[in-house]
Amino acid sequence: MSETYHEPDSNPAALDALVRASRLMLAIAIQSLAVLEIDLTLLQYRSLVIIAQHPECTVSALASALGVSHPTASRLCDRLCEKGLIDRRQSTLDRRRVELSLFPKAVEALDAVTTTRRSQFERLLEMIPKHKWKNIEDALNLISDAANEPREESWR
Repeated sequence: MSETYHEPDSNPAALDALVRASRLMLAIAIQSLAVLEIDLTLLQYRSLVIIAQHPECTVSALASALGVSHPTASRLCDRLCEKGLIDRRQSTLDRRRVELSLFPKAVEALDAVTTTRRSQFERLLEMIPKHKWKNIEDALNLISDAANEPREESWR
């Protein structure tokens, strides 16, 4: 049996379930930032994730990945620099290119948040019958793959 694509509005129950799950995931995302000793917004956290995924990330690439303007991404980077989380440096190949990298403090923050989220999600999975776990895995991977979100092992 072949799988067919359906427009999102042709399956309102699936869309409702996704929106409902996103509210839960957003709540967990916000709660997981509370474990940090530094104050990070979700946008700042997402920026660190993107920089971790792309070792030669530029401000322009970050702006594009976040869907924000270049000036907004630049101000965001200013704040992350002030917090001692990222470094801006001129590319050795192109002096006009400014590359972003994470300081160890940022890597530690990403690890702490990820550990907290994994723990919270593990508690949720324990409430679901094990025979349903593969369905969850498949559905979430389909959604993440459609959005080109890298797998955990590719950036950690």
